[in-house]
Amino acid sequence: MFMTLEVKQQSDPQIVSRFMDALRNYYDWIVEKWELYRNAVTKEYNQYLSYRNESFMPSQASISVYRKNLRWIIHKHLMSLRHGASEHRYLFIYGKIGTGKQTLVCQACEDLTVVMRMNYKIFYLDLAYCNTKEATLEMLEKLRVQLGDAVKQEERSNNYSYPSNKIDYWKRTFTQAFEKELSESLLVLAHVRSAELIKDFDFKCKTVVITSNKDVVHEVSESERFVVELPQGFTEEEGLELFARALKKKNTMLPPEATELCRACQGNPFLINLIALRMSEECKNEVPINWKQHIDNLQNFSIGKSERVSRTIASTLEQFSEEEQQCFHDLVIFRDNVPLSPRVLEMYWGKDKETTECFLSKLERRGLLEKRVCKNKMFYMMQYICYNDIMHPPGSDMTKLHRRLLKNYRYARLF
Repeated sequence: MFMTLEVKQQSDPQIVSRFMDALRNYYDWIVEKWELYRNAVTKEYNQYLSYRNESFMPSQASISVYRKNLRWIIHKHLMSLRHGASEHRYLFIYGKIGTGKQTLVCQACEDLTVVMRMNYKIFYLDLAYCNTKEATLEMLEKLRVQLGDAVKQEERSNNYSYPSNKIDYWKRTFTQAFEKELSESLLVLAHVRSAELIKDFDFKCKTVVITSNKDVVHEVSESERFVVELPQGFTEEEGLELFARALKKKNTMLPPEATELCRACQGNPFLINLIALRMSEECKNEVPINWKQHIDNLQNFSIGKSERVSRTIASTLEQFSEEEQQCFHDLVIFRDNVPLSPRVLEMYWGKDKETTECFLSKLERRGLLEKRVCKNKMFYMMQYICYNDIMHPPGSDMTKLHRRLLKNYRYARLF
């Protein structure tokens, strides 16, 4: 009955209150229970919305696939994590590059039950370039900012001559914080490429590790970890679902060529997503979708997956002007997984705000950049796969780009 009223409330906002007023005359105890429950749910949901608005977790693409079985497995393990040195506190998400590891984790960490289980506190660090003690210290200090008041103010009398000493200090401090105020919270470590990082970021707390390196998984004993190993890519059904969502159709309405294209992509999630986003744009602009052309670009089975990705990226870039293509290639100096604000790119490209925002939106819609929102601030990032495709050999071009960045930055600071 209540579910029916909730649905009808969309067209008649007062229907629930009128029903409760009538019910109160004879069944006031039901109304009281209902009001108590509604207030409790509202409070929890408001906390959840607050978490989502302040979350450090990367936001996800508007077009994605619900990988039901993997989502359920990850959800189950997240709910089973326990804080403590001898507990199952680690969840490793392992798979090759481009298999959708981070997307699955981010989606799972948006689930209301998971967020509540972690007491509305989920922290996130990207360790892609954490390969020196200085870089490790930088990441620990970023975590210090995320933990906020849960970490005591650093004593000014402390003097650390070496990064390793400061790292040890933060490890002790964070371990204490996760032991006390943050015992139910979760730490997500993305792009962990070295097994040594497990020791540097071990605070005896619930931890998710996203990695493509099997040695990282083996760094933790079986009694303290869960492992989810992702398949090489999408199933045929998942690939078709992504195309269907991009084109706003049911799977059954897709042409037979869609299945052929999924097979040509060999299940590569990045590749399928790139093509699906391009089709979505073509559909919006009422451009006929040439399935055969996409298939022909990938049909040569003698080429490897990396060459298939390169061909698809090149084909996507052909939709841009030469100037726009050059602007995209010039992003090479920022490397992958580096957050870039629209203001920085506006300055770097030497374009006005409106032109920059329009171009960034165009790149994002075609899957060449990812838009992220963190703490209500928007920025863009390039995935490793895209970055790897535009890398220039060392030389004068890179030097010129760095000089341009410094020159434009100085100029912008003056005004």
